[in-house]
Amino acid sequence: MKKLKIIFYLFFFTSIITNTSFKNINAKIIPSVFNTRKGIQTPSLAPILKKVTSAVVNISADSSVFIPNFKIPNSQSKKKHPDEKCHLCKKNFFCENIPCEESNNTLEKKFNVIGSGVIIDAKKGLIVTNNHVIENANNITVELHNGDIYNAKLIGQDIKTDIALIKIEGNIKYLKAIKIANSDNLQVGDYTIAIGNPYGLGETVTSGIISALGRTNPNIENFRNFIQTDASINKGNSGGALINLHGDLIGINTAIFAPSEGNIGIGFAIPSNTVISIVKQILKFGKIKRGSLGFIGMDINPELARIFKFNPSKKGIFINEVLSSPYDSGLEAGDIIISLNGRMIENLTLLEEKINSLPIGTTVKIGVIRKGIFKRIFAKIKDYDNKEISDEAMYSGIQGAYLGNIYLFRNRKIYNYKQIQGIKITKIEKNTPAEKMALKKDDIIFEINQNKINNIKDVRNILNQNPIFLVFHILREKHDFYLLVSF
Repeated sequence: MKKLKIIFYLFFFTSIITNTSFKNINAKIIPSVFNTRKGIQTPSLAPILKKVTSAVVNISADSSVFIPNFKIPNSQSKKKHPDEKCHLCKKNFFCENIPCEESNNTLEKKFNVIGSGVIIDAKKGLIVTNNHVIENANNITVELHNGDIYNAKLIGQDIKTDIALIKIEGNIKYLKAIKIANSDNLQVGDYTIAIGNPYGLGETVTSGIISALGRTNPNIENFRNFIQTDASINKGNSGGALINLHGDLIGINTAIFAPSEGNIGIGFAIPSNTVISIVKQILKFGKIKRGSLGFIGMDINPELARIFKFNPSKKGIFINEVLSSPYDSGLEAGDIIISLNGRMIENLTLLEEKINSLPIGTTVKIGVIRKGIFKRIFAKIKDYDNKEISDEAMYSGIQGAYLGNIYLFRNRKIYNYKQIQGIKITKIEKNTPAEKMALKKDDIIFEINQNKINNIKDVRNILNQNPIFLVFHILREKHDFYLLVSF
C-alpha cells in the first residue's frame, strides 16, 4: 500500500490581500491545506493584524515638477505633446506662431504617487510616510482602513532618511495609532510582517524575517542603516509598516532591490528608532539637526590593525582626527572605537547613523581601544553648524612635500610629554598628492606607523621598506591628527 504524503504549508511567506477589488483580475480561490480539528485553532497572523491594520493608511499624492527652458521639437510644435500628463505653463503645446527654437517654455509634469503611511499619533492625526511618496505634492489624500478619505498637509520632511510627517486635516475621533518598538533590540531571524498598498491594490499583508541589519541599499546613498527583510515589498508599499509578531512598528518600508523590476525578496525598511528621532525633531525644530562626535575616521583594516596592534578579527573605527578639543569629547586621534552605549559597532556607517538618530546634547558611552588599553569615554553629541565633515580619510602618496629636520618643545598638559622630535614640512607644491591630502607648510610629522621620527633619515629608512600603507602622526600648531597614505 502506497504511503500517503501529507504536506503542511506554512503561510509566513504568502501574501494575503484584503479590501481589494478583484475586477479584471484572473484569480482562483485556493482551498486551505490545513485540516481543522475540533478545538484546535489553525495557525494564523489574523489576531495580530486585527490590532494594527487600522493604523496603516493608503496615501495618494498629486505631484508636479517644473522643467525650465523646455524645447518642443519641430515635429510636435503644432500638435499635442505625446505625454498627455504634461502641459506647458507659460506657453501652450500648439506653439502657434512661435518657432520652437525661440520658445522659453517651462514644462510642468504632473503625476500621481500612490503609497502608504502609518498613524503614530491618533489625537493629533500624525502619519509617517516616505518623503518620496509626498515630495513635490500639491495635494495629499489619506484613505483610512474603513475607506474614509481625508485631505492631509505636510508637517515636515527629511530627504536624507526619506521620512515625511503629514497630518490629517480635520478632527477625527476614531483614529488608532500603532505601538512602536525599540528597533535596537531587533535580531536577524526575527519574524516580520509588512503592511501596505502595493500597486494601489489596497491593504496587503506579507510576511518574512529580518534578513540583515545595518544594511546599505545600493540605490539609496544618503541612508545606510536599513533593516533588510524578505517580506514581499512592492511599489506602493513605500511608507507602510513593518511590524513584529507583537504588532509593534519596527520600521517604515522604503525600498526594494529589484534588478528585474520585480520583487526578489530583498526589501529595506528604516528602523523605528530613526523614524521617531526624525519625527521628534520635525515637531520640535521644524527641521532636522544632525549631531556629530566631531571626528574624521575610517573602518579599521588589516594594515591599520597590524600597525596599532589591534586584533585583526575584530571590527572598529579608527579616528584620524578629532575636530574638537579632546577635553570636549574625550576622544583622541588614534583611538579605535569598538562600541556605542554598550553595543558593538561594526563600521563607521553604522556609527554615524546611530549618532544622527540621537538628539543633539545626548551623552553617549563610547568604548575605545587607546594604545592597546580599553577605555570608556562619555561624549556629548554636538551640532557642528551643519559643516560637512569629509569622509575621505586615506590618500595616495605624499609627493610634493618638502621636509626638514626640527626639534620642538611642547606643553606637557596638552600632549602628555615634554618634548617632541620630528620633521617639518617646509613647502607644499600645488596640484600634488601632498596638497590633496591637506598637508600644510609647518606641519610636523613625529610618528610614522607608530615609529618615532627623529630626522629625515628615519623617514627614508621606512620608505626603503616599500610599504603599501603609512600612518602619519602629525602636529599642526596645538592639534595632532593622523593621515593615512596608500602606495
